[in-house]
Amino acid sequence: MSDSGSTESKIGKVLLIGVTGGTGGNVVKGFREQEVTNLRAITRKIDLNRPSLSKMSEAGVELVEANLDDENSLVAAMNGISAVYCHATSADSAKPDPLEIERAKRVAQAAKKADIKHFVYNSAGGADRNSGIPHIEQKYKVEQILKAAGLPTTMLRACLFMEEFWKKYTRPSILKGTFPFSIQPDKPLQVLKQKAHQ
Repeated sequence: MSDSGSTESKIGKVLLIGVTGGTGGNVVKGFREQEVTNLRAITRKIDLNRPSLSKMSEAGVELVEANLDDENSLVAAMNGISAVYCHATSADSAKPDPLEIERAKRVAQAAKKADIKHFVYNSAGGADRNSGIPHIEQKYKVEQILKAAGLPTTMLRACLFMEEFWKKYTRPSILKGTFPFSIQPDKPLQVLKQKAHQ
């Protein structure tokens, strides 16, 4: 869009990190609904046989190869970028990935070098409340890394997605009728339903 008042012209080019999974399609769709089409997404390998990458490419998202374990590749991926949306710095898993913290440090340093104007990080609801839930505690550590880097950052703190209860590591317990979850049994749990993306 060439309109000087458009959302895209105000934001500039946006780099998407960690959006090749299930939620990634909704992130891209959300940007496009806001008329932000100048998008670049990183992936370890550009493989258009992967449905998520194929859909992003068809939607006009520029795909670049970069690795969260390689700061130089991140610096290159951020060339010409003014804003970053980071969904995650590790893959979805049953236990927190210790590499999530080291990767967040590399992403933060690369963003600082690239003089990113705005950084948006997908954290977790209650991240600042000493929840004792390892995944959430780790998200808070990532928040602190981004703050310490001096990046202008927005932390998104969404509630748990309902779909989390149907992943390969949660489904077996649920099918057996019980699901041990790291929250007190007398505490209410708020969940969100993801809207399926096309």
